[in-house]
Amino acid sequence: MGIWGSLDIRIDPWDADYGASTGFEAFEDDETNLDLHLESTLWKPMCDPSVRTPDQWLFVDGVRRIEARLVAMTASGELVYGAFGSFGVGAVRIGAGQASIVVEEIGRVVVAGSGTPAGDAVEVMKNLTYRPISTPRTDADGPVIKIQAEMRLAEARVAASLMEPGVLVVADGPLAHRELGAGVVGYVKRIFDPYLPREHAPFLASLPAATRTPVFAIHGKSHSRFAWFLRLAPPAKGHSPLAGIVRMEVDGSVGLDTAVELANQTTVRLPQLASSRTFDPRAPQNLIPVGALETHLRHLLGDAALIRRAIEARIAEDSNG
Repeated sequence: MGIWGSLDIRIDPWDADYGASTGFEAFEDDETNLDLHLESTLWKPMCDPSVRTPDQWLFVDGVRRIEARLVAMTASGELVYGAFGSFGVGAVRIGAGQASIVVEEIGRVVVAGSGTPAGDAVEVMKNLTYRPISTPRTDADGPVIKIQAEMRLAEARVAASLMEPGVLVVADGPLAHRELGAGVVGYVKRIFDPYLPREHAPFLASLPAATRTPVFAIHGKSHSRFAWFLRLAPPAKGHSPLAGIVRMEVDGSVGLDTAVELANQTTVRLPQLASSRTFDPRAPQNLIPVGALETHLRHLLGDAALIRRAIEARIAEDSNG
């Protein structure tokens, strides 16, 4: 008898500090917002090795860092939360056997919660200024969520700026920004919503490496997307049967034929760029060029301890003033 009775326990391969790689809340039985049988009425592993892939690929991603959390109390005794945070976004171009970072952006914000007016820009040291923004959220995590949203907006802006004929842009995360249109494929490496009904769970768990599910449609309140799941690499012995699976998506405006072509192209190319646990604790989902970009962007954010001390000194100075 195992430690959880008869349950077959497996390891989630990601380093625990990064959270779960397969964060599925649950497989649901409600298909009202899905079209599952667009490409094929029979769900089977899909791959077209003969598909022609683009010569140029661009991978867009970002990193963020919370440098200090803030808390204040109003005259009426209500707590107001805030945070200093930095983020970096960039893009890696891959083509002709070479990879290079072609865009890099650093943003720094100080967030005031509870709808508190943002105030003035805050300079904590020379050449280190934080842009003031506000969020209506009243909880302690509200400012952190706002910083994440600012990073996502910057990623969308970078992705939009890189769209050109003959280049496929792969952007980290779901396509929340509809204006990106047909030129960008969303890459979701940590999946919290499988969208699929419960009966599809065994199929997804058994999906072979370098194959995908059929393309299906997700109809949201504001827009529709085409999506597919892709397994980059086989799970190691003892690892979760859902390890190594990512969700890809494109805007519904591209049409089914284009979505299928993009699905085939990513199924051929992306497994070739899958990372190894020897070098990346989020392997294989954190692709090799993306991991290199993240390392570069974290370096550009600067020394975390030095910046933290500068923020503390500025807050202490204001408190004494």
